[in-house]
Amino acid sequence: MKKSKKLENSNFYHKDADLLLSQKIPAIEEDIKTFAQDLADQGRPTTTDLTALFLPKIQGYYQVLLEMAFKLIGGLSVLSQTPNQIIAIYEREKKALLKKLNGFSEKARILRKDINKLTDISHIIQKWKKWRMVLIALSIGEVAVNFKILLIVTPNQLTALVASLGLCTVLFVIAHSFKDVVNYVHTKPQKWAAGIGIILGVLALLYNLNLIRVNYIENSEEVSSNVSEWSFVIINYAMWLAGAVIALLYKPLKTDVAKNEQFKKVKKELKGIEAEMLEIQNRLTEIPKELDQKILDMENLKYMAHHYENTIVSHYHSGVALFKSENLFRRMDKVHPKSFSEKVPPLKTYTT
Repeated sequence: MKKSKKLENSNFYHKDADLLLSQKIPAIEEDIKTFAQDLADQGRPTTTDLTALFLPKIQGYYQVLLEMAFKLIGGLSVLSQTPNQIIAIYEREKKALLKKLNGFSEKARILRKDINKLTDISHIIQKWKKWRMVLIALSIGEVAVNFKILLIVTPNQLTALVASLGLCTVLFVIAHSFKDVVNYVHTKPQKWAAGIGIILGVLALLYNLNLIRVNYIENSEEVSSNVSEWSFVIINYAMWLAGAVIALLYKPLKTDVAKNEQFKKVKKELKGIEAEMLEIQNRLTEIPKELDQKILDMENLKYMAHHYENTIVSHYHSGVALFKSENLFRRMDKVHPKSFSEKVPPLKTYTT
């Protein structure tokens, strides 16, 4: 429920309502005078005419004015409520919020229990991202070195570049996957066997590729004597070993990454629920203050409505008296109607 607006003016006065009365009452009194004069010219009311001849019209003026004033100050809607009704509205809201809060509390308890079983390795992943850039940089450097070495085998620069890229991509993937492959097996001897097998496999691959390169150089008339025939193996193997060591030391396992993703998911959900709980708790704190203000505003508005009701009722009686005096003053027959002595029926009021 939105907070009730405070009264614009004091507890008993409203600027727009005061303006309405200041404009309407003089106009009503002029209409009453005209009405009284018209009836006086006709010799009405007679001694036997009832108040129904003139009173409903006068009463209508002030009844409409009263309802217009109440509409301006918002009195009609508020006067239809009691403090107990307002309290009941807030109690229903409070009850619903507490039920919702209990539901969120249970969800938060379960999520906190779940999050304690998970591990936050965000710092490890961030460190790996930095070291992976080093691994990529090594591969790029490897491409540049191999490109220069392979130009000895083929004068075609495009062929040398493609061969360098292909070889370095293969070596990058093997280095990047080294830890995953080693950890795929379960026992320690199997892990050692897998690791040594990959290392020797890469060495064998580079050795055989280098044999092809050396044989080509030996059979070629254009031999570069300033390049060691084993430079190809040494450079590539050293860079690959560096990359493999980086992956082995810093790359998190896929299972750990999956657990970290689950940790972030649960943490995000828990954060959202805690935000909802905080919002509900803030609202529960505001409800008593808002309720007190609402009841105070309602009481103030009732006092204001009562003030304008009394004012308009007073002017109503003055208007009836004005009609009688104006009618009697204008009459030529000097008759005093019996209806003028009757009790004036009240306006329809709302606060009494």
